[in-house]
Amino acid sequence: MRGKIENEKLKPKNNQQWQQTLQSLNGKEVTIDIKKHKNTRTQRQNRAMHKLFRELSQQMNEQGLTLQQVLRTDVETMMTPKLVKEVIWRPVQKAMYGKESTTQLTTDEVDKVFDVINKHLGKHGIHVPFPSIETLMEE
Repeated sequence: MRGKIENEKLKPKNNQQWQQTLQSLNGKEVTIDIKKHKNTRTQRQNRAMHKLFRELSQQMNEQGLTLQQVLRTDVETMMTPKLVKEVIWRPVQKAMYGKESTTQLTTDEVDKVFDVINKHLGKHGIHVPFPSIETLMEE
């Protein structure tokens, strides 16, 4: 049985099933285990992340920074949004949360991964704020 608490009231997902369950439990002792559900990243966050990848790669390219300079690898190549996602974002999220896909990240985890990357890139003079709803609307 699943539901959520809204305005200090329990709201079941399926009211008919809820009624049947209540009838079957009538007179029995019941324990309710409340778990806080963390939402995975939103579609807006997904769009913002991809805009961030584009803007970071553009800013790094404008400053002449290559992948080798930013991550100290043997491959020297210009930055692309795909490289930002696969070589910068994804390894950080995996190291922090053990999650392979950005679709698995909670909204809080997206913010924390961004903070780590933003701090690291700041050492190279790179700063792109996480895109807001206003900047996403501009696209």
